[in-house]
Amino acid sequence: MKKTVVYTLVIICLVVIVWMGYLRCTSPITTVILVRHTEKINDSLSAIGLQRADTLAKVVCKIGINTIFVTEFKRTWQTARPTATALGIKPIERPAAEFKAMADLIRSDHEGENILIVGHTNTIPSIIKGFDISPPPVINTVEYDDLFIVHLYPFRSATLTHLKYGLHLN
Repeated sequence: MKKTVVYTLVIICLVVIVWMGYLRCTSPITTVILVRHTEKINDSLSAIGLQRADTLAKVVCKIGINTIFVTEFKRTWQTARPTATALGIKPIERPAAEFKAMADLIRSDHEGENILIVGHTNTIPSIIKGFDISPPPVINTVEYDDLFIVHLYPFRSATLTHLKYGLHLN
């Protein structure tokens, strides 16, 4: 009787281990690319900002962006426009004040997608923090070339890669 119980428990454990391995291998990874809007004059992009927005499109278009999020500010729309146009995607506007909840929205509604978020010096770190990455990066108010890549995995912690894109134009 004891042998039967032990064998049954061993088989159940093996089935659970195999099932977890299967889920880990088949669960999609979500990739989130976060950038600050490019250089601006008032609320519109400057000539350098428009050039950097074109560079951003060249950098991210090849990875298969599914969704683009922007805030209500013109500068985020202008930064996303070359990428959105190249990919035929209409950006989704979310108020900057609601960007703190963006991490939850992405986890629940955009699993397995490649997402571009164009935000601001204060919204990008709060989104990254929402993915349980600490400490979140600090974005200098005079830097426009930060590109953050967050990978969300089903069964482990998110990872953050910090890159720079384009020339140091200013």
